[in-house]
Amino acid sequence: MKGACQMETSTEEKLRHLLKNKKILGIAAVILLIVGSILGYVHYRHTPKYTLSLIQDAVKSHDWETFSRHVDMDTLTSSTYDQMADYFFSNNQDLQDSPFARNLVQGMVISLKPSVVESMKEGARDYIKTGKLNGAQETDNAGNEADQAARNLEKKSGIYMLTLKDVTETEKADGLASVGLKFHSVKLNHDFTIRIKMRQLQDGTWEVVSIENLKEYLKEFTSSYQAALDKANKPIQKKIDSQIKITGLSAEIVPGDEFGFSKHLVITGQMKLSGNKVINKIDGIIKARENNGKVHDIFFNNIEIEPDSDGTGSEEFGIGRELNPFIESDKKWEEINLSALQLTCHVSKITYSDGSTLELKTSLD
Repeated sequence: MKGACQMETSTEEKLRHLLKNKKILGIAAVILLIVGSILGYVHYRHTPKYTLSLIQDAVKSHDWETFSRHVDMDTLTSSTYDQMADYFFSNNQDLQDSPFARNLVQGMVISLKPSVVESMKEGARDYIKTGKLNGAQETDNAGNEADQAARNLEKKSGIYMLTLKDVTETEKADGLASVGLKFHSVKLNHDFTIRIKMRQLQDGTWEVVSIENLKEYLKEFTSSYQAALDKANKPIQKKIDSQIKITGLSAEIVPGDEFGFSKHLVITGQMKLSGNKVINKIDGIIKARENNGKVHDIFFNNIEIEPDSDGTGSEEFGIGRELNPFIESDKKWEEINLSALQLTCHVSKITYSDGSTLELKTSLD
């Protein structure tokens, strides 16, 4: 019996010892969890993602002081203006073809920069503080030139169509970080990634300095936007084409005066009408494709036509454009083999005799 009692006592002591160890281990696990959480929070506060959450909260609560602390508006707006101006310059064929026009516009862009950048900053400050965009309205007499230029930059960027989905990978080195922001556009049904550069502050938080891939984003956005616009216009273009067709186009250069000092590019063709409403005027574009694949766009508007009373009939189509010898793109028309051009006409707007119109959309708004 004594041996049995000793065995029971020994077993009880082992159980107590085991339970005690488990209790200690449990307490240690809780302590480690708490300490880990604190350390993790401290570490999280020093991450770009945490700063972005501060910026997001500042926008929601109209806290300009916090927002401006974590967004370097001077550097960001200046860099954004330069990148957007460079993008649109490099993608404007008329400016590429005309050194005179390019130099003229570049001078305007440089002179406008200080006032446009200031307008961009004021617009951001007004929005953060009030939740409303108080920029220039799109009317002839509202706002000044800088306000309108700032609004145009905003529209061209497409940022108003985007919603932030996620903060993707972050690369950090030497107090700088490159952070990917994933946005989604419901209207375009497309995801975009905008990479921002951030700089670490003395307290361990960060501030936004610039957009790293703005030109690449603008190219992707423009392409996606145009694809969505073409899709929206497809049924409208089909309806226009069912009512009017312009074929058999040819181009020639003719003297603009009896002395031959000026010259005109003239394009003629045959127009066939088959609608059930009387068409009064048309707008559109003629695309002239060279053998090397280069395409020239020739716009026309308010071309008056005289159909039969029932809206049908055929008649001659013709447009003329004066060629300016001081504009490089106009001068090049004399070097082009006009007879080899592939000419196609696309009517974009019909104005009927009753004043109503049928026209392609120019935006998705």
